Parts: sequence; structure tokens; C-alpha cells
Amino acid sequence: MVQNADAFGLLDDLAGAGGARFETAGMLRTGSRVFATMKLPGTIRIAGDDVHDMYVAVATSHDGSMALTAMVTPVRVVCQNTLSFGIGEAPRIHRIRHTSSAKARMAEAEAVLDTAEHYAKSFAETANRLVSMRLGRFDADAMLEKLWPDVGADCTKARNAEARAMVLGIYDCSQSTADYTGTSWGLLQSVSEYVEHVAKPRGGIAGAQRRAEGMLFGDGTPARLLAKASSLLGALV
Repeated sequence: MVQNADAFGLLDDLAGAGGARFETAGMLRTGSRVFATMKLPGTIRIAGDDVHDMYVAVATSHDGSMALTAMVTPVRVVCQNTLSFGIGEAPRIHRIRHTSSAKARMAEAEAVLDTAEHYAKSFAETANRLVSMRLGRFDADAMLEKLWPDVGADCTKARNAEARAMVLGIYDCSQSTADYTGTSWGLLQSVSEYVEHVAKPRGGIAGAQRRAEGMLFGDGTPARLLAKASSLLGALV
């Protein structure tokens, strides 16, 4: 297991190698997982003027559940949607080798920056393709039903129907997606806004913490729904 000082030492190397800036740090699961985030220099622009910042989160655990890992995450500035999903062959996660050598540690920092650069380029290309792809209501309804299917017990069907209606409401009416109504990118942003900001997590504060952790690490139901939506829409391009 990696000590906090060693894990966050990599962030110093990221700042030195690529001009990244510290943003946040914290602990989860009563301290068994620790993380820190850095904002990378530069931005991604989708459809010309929709700005997305790029972040790297470095996290590790003290219970053996997670190796030292760096995760690249784009965040849309206008609404703070976290768009953490895989894109084809462009990975967003880099497993970091623990080393005491300053030279080897710098090489790991450069590898993280290479991962971020490759992912950012692929993210922008994918997003702009989805912006240009018109999406009719029939196809939008069909995709949402794959995310929240009309199956199971009556209460499950009712919850899933409510989720689909809420996403469509964002897609049709939200100011944050107004520029992309009728496009695949607009529907993906609507799914992201719903799972991250609108849907009420079960379990109160603990549930909200689990959702935030899941979006950070790319696991949990909200992140899986976003990844599945990205995959389904990407397959239509």
C-alpha cells in the first residue's frame, strides 16, 4: 500500500511536468481511500465555444481495495457535468507503479499526462461527432429505455419511467442543453445532468457520497449509466 505522501508526491511531479494545478483533496470510506485532483492547463472546446476543463484525480486506498491510480475526467464548465466514460481505445485510467526513484516518478507523471492528452483529443473528436448527429425522438426514447428498461416489478417500472421522463425534460427544456436539443450530444449531456445532479440518491448523505465517489472513480450506477449511454450513442455515429 502507498502512503499519502508518496501518492500525492506524484501530483508535485504533474505540476512540474505539465503545469497542472491543485484543486481538491479528501478522503472517503472513513479514510480508507484518499484522493486529490488537479486541473490541467488548457481547455477543450466542443462545437466552438462550449468549454470543458480537464482534470486528473489521483487516488489510492489503505485497505488494499485500490492501487495508486490516475483518472482523467473532463468537466463541462457551464453546468459542472462530469463526463467520465471510456472512448474507444483512448483510456482515461492509468495505473501508477510505486517507485522511490525521482526519475522513474517523473516518467510516471509524463505517462499520466500522455494519457490525458490522448483522452482529451479523443473526447473532443467524439463529442463533436455526437454534436453533428441529429437524433429523432424515436431513437432517443429507444436509447433511454435501454438505460431504464420497462421491465420488472411495478415499482421498478414506475421509477424507470420517471427517470426517462426526467431526462427527456432536461433534453427538451434545460438551458444547459438548449444548444444541443435534437442531437446525440444533447441527450448524453442530459443523461449526465440527471444522474449526477437531478436523481435523488438513496441513503441520504451517505448515498450522495457514494454517488460522488462513483463519478470520481468511474464506478457505481450513475457512472455505469453514463458509460452505457456513451457507448450506445457512439455506436450510432
